[in-house]
Amino acid sequence: MGASQSGKTQLTRELTDETSLAKPPGTSLFVDAPPLMAALVAHLKTPSFGLLQSALASHQNFDFTLVCGLDLGPSDLNGADLRTQESQDTGLRALLTSAKLPFAVVYGQGRDRLSAARRALSALRKISLMAGQGQDPNPLTLWHSACENCSDPACERALFTGLLKPQPY
Repeated sequence: MGASQSGKTQLTRELTDETSLAKPPGTSLFVDAPPLMAALVAHLKTPSFGLLQSALASHQNFDFTLVCGLDLGPSDLNGADLRTQESQDTGLRALLTSAKLPFAVVYGQGRDRLSAARRALSALRKISLMAGQGQDPNPLTLWHSACENCSDPACERALFTGLLKPQPY
């Protein structure tokens, strides 16, 4: 999932192509436009909590949600409005968090984004968040916090603050 022009369709195609080569047909399913995203976009235009609740109930059937981060370059945005993108991204993350639905945000360009998605899915399998998995005796813990300045070096704030520093070329 993700905001408009965030690369979700391309990532879905790549994940589907990759898993269709490795597994028999019908064993994996990736969807790039679940009803939850459509309900959120509609809700942001005209608030409709009933539609959101219905879409959230439907989204419970998914094992996990990958959210495409807003890191694509201006040439990849195809005229998307940045404020709309940010509003959709913020709304989606808040909605998933408040509903306690597991998700990971993936970043990167091209093959890097596919690799990030693979790593996220692999980590989720390890901590038994994927449907049908048994309990891992040594589960990893997902870190959740509302703080703005955490000490997690892999957090988004640390990532983007690092990008603001002057880079030697």
